[in-house]
Order: sequence, then C-alpha cells, then structure tokens
Amino acid sequence: MIELIWTKHAVQRGHTRLGRYGMDNIQKKILKNINRATLNNKGDEAMIPFKLGKNKCLAVLIPVGKTGSKAVIKSIYPIDDKKYHAIFKKRG
Repeated sequence: MIELIWTKHAVQRGHTRLGRYGMDNIQKKILKNINRATLNNKGDEAMIPFKLGKNKCLAVLIPVGKTGSKAVIKSIYPIDDKKYHAIFKKRG
C-alpha cells in the first residue's frame, strides 16, 4: 500500500476543482489507478489518470525514497478528452 502525502497546493486545487466528489474519494481513485502511471519527460514525476464521474483527471505524484511506499501529490486537475488520450493512449 502506498501512503499519499498531500501538498497544500494539491489540497487547494483538489478542493476547488473537484471538491464535490470528496477528497477521500479522490484519493481512492488515485490509489486504484496508480498502476497506470506514466513518467514525465524528466522522469522525476508520475502522472496518474483517473475518472471522477464524467470528468477525466490527472494527478501528479513525486515518489519519496527508493522503496516506493510513499508519494507526494503535487497537483491534481481535470483534463479534456484530447489531452487525456494524447498522454495515456495505449501503445502496442
């Protein structure tokens, strides 16, 4: 199980943009979809896609330590369908 640590920025963004779903529900969705994470260009942050209702969202996580048991949620925001598919399209 991964422990998620929320930054103040992520809490504010999550509450203002997606607060109607509840922060506990958002965290559950992030943990459920953590296996779908992709790294950014620099390779130091993970982007995790998840859905809340009809909204497609993105969480940016920074791993803490080498064990992979902790991660800091840097930001969270909804994205449109085109950007979602551009980032997370299946490669085969």
